[in-house]
Amino acid sequence: MSGGIIRSGKNYLLEEATMIVPTAPPIAEGDLQQRINRLLAMFPGDIARIFFRTSPDWTGDPSLFFTVYLTPTGARQDRFTNLIKNFPQALSTEVASEDFGFHSYFDFISDPTG
Repeated sequence: MSGGIIRSGKNYLLEEATMIVPTAPPIAEGDLQQRINRLLAMFPGDIARIFFRTSPDWTGDPSLFFTVYLTPTGARQDRFTNLIKNFPQALSTEVASEDFGFHSYFDFISDPTG
């Protein structure tokens, strides 16, 4: 993804020609990366890196898709159980993508290089 502003749509959406619905404000890519870096710091030793991309989801809504690369330690069952319990809330709190009109989706991938 190139630098600049990520927009969730135009300033307003016109639905059924009777109701105007304001869209969420744009988020700068650098701000999003800072939020992801804070999220990464919450799981030291368990997550090696987090990549993201923007794309519409299956309903056509703007979405952020996160690929979370686990370290060998983070892939252990006891640590992974902790990640499953805590990562979704941490993602919601730190990244707050819904505040900018994006749904969040994530996948965990075991990274043998750590």
